[in-house]
Amino acid sequence: MIKNKDFIEIDYTGFTSEGQVFDTTNKEIAKKNEFKEGDYSPLIICVGRGHILPGLDSKLEGLKVGKHKITLSEHEGFGKKDPKKLKLMPMKLFAKQNIKPFVGLELNIDDQLGVVRNISGGRVIVDFNHPLAGKPVSYEVEIIRKVDDKKEQIQGLLKVLSIPTNKVEVEKDQLKIKTGIEVPNQLQDILNKEIQETMNTKAEFVFEKPKENKKV
Repeated sequence: MIKNKDFIEIDYTGFTSEGQVFDTTNKEIAKKNEFKEGDYSPLIICVGRGHILPGLDSKLEGLKVGKHKITLSEHEGFGKKDPKKLKLMPMKLFAKQNIKPFVGLELNIDDQLGVVRNISGGRVIVDFNHPLAGKPVSYEVEIIRKVDDKKEQIQGLLKVLSIPTNKVEVEKDQLKIKTGIEVPNQLQDILNKEIQETMNTKAEFVFEKPKENKKV
């Protein structure tokens, strides 16, 4: 039985209420649905820490290793539509950027993703709600195994936090994490708090400069 703070390896695919795939960790499903290139592979997560969609994460506790189908209400999934996230914007702002808006156009404005919902006269309504807000979704989930090895746990944790690692060493209760990037001290503090709360241990981050190819 899966418990809170258990580390597990999980494979999942998310479906809209119309049966369309919107998210997956499966390489073949990603390819079939023409997803953009990326690392589609099972994840190692800590249950209850929000490493995946919180609504899905909350449904994992109490399940067994194996395959499951999980349905999330609009509230459990991507939340209800927020009217405050519908923004009325003048057409002239788009003209300045040489953009001709049309209904359905996806935009990135000030690092916020939005979709044009309506055009009337010189005004454009852009919806900054999540595309699946207000809709139920479902997931096909396979809990592959529990993960007890500390190296696997930390590598999985850093992967979901998008921190690339070269090597992880375990020395008693201390983790030494060698990375290919210099991790700022502030980010190290945040990561160490997460590691402490999920694994009850501390970590040291060591920048390992990539080796240069010698010219012949």
